[in-house]
Amino acid sequence: MLKRIVALILIAAASVAGYYYGYTVGFDASTQIFTNNPAPKKVEKKVDAGPSLENMLRAISGSWQSVADKKLVREFATSSAVTDTYANKRTFTGSVELFNIATVSGELPFEVERGRTYMAITDSKLIADETGEPTENVVYFRVDTITQKDLQLTPLPVSGQKPLIFKRI
Repeated sequence: MLKRIVALILIAAASVAGYYYGYTVGFDASTQIFTNNPAPKKVEKKVDAGPSLENMLRAISGSWQSVADKKLVREFATSSAVTDTYANKRTFTGSVELFNIATVSGELPFEVERGRTYMAITDSKLIADETGEPTENVVYFRVDTITQKDLQLTPLPVSGQKPLIFKRI
């Protein structure tokens, strides 16, 4: 009889110890809702925006000659200015803005893809829209390739357009 009482006391002590350990050190996550532990924090996934836009602007900065028409030279400045010359005559001046899925603002006439960098070139001269109101003339490109020597831009939103290929000069 004494052995049974000692066994019951040991079982009760082990149960109390197990209960204390389980709730202070931890059971599985389903039992944690009964403790004072805060809920696990939700981790937001970062959007794969692609390369840094500042680095891309630095990489694009400089003079680029068209492979298809050697008379066309496009110059990008780190100040976001863009200038086209054709046969050594300035034909276009404007501004360039690089963007990606994380920095796009407003609606665009095409879908922005993750991990891609895009370029908007805005003419410095205002043009008249169909109502006669002055508006900016903006042309969009997808930056397909940028290396020390090569630049490839695909005009958007028209599908099937051949990319513009430039070599650094």
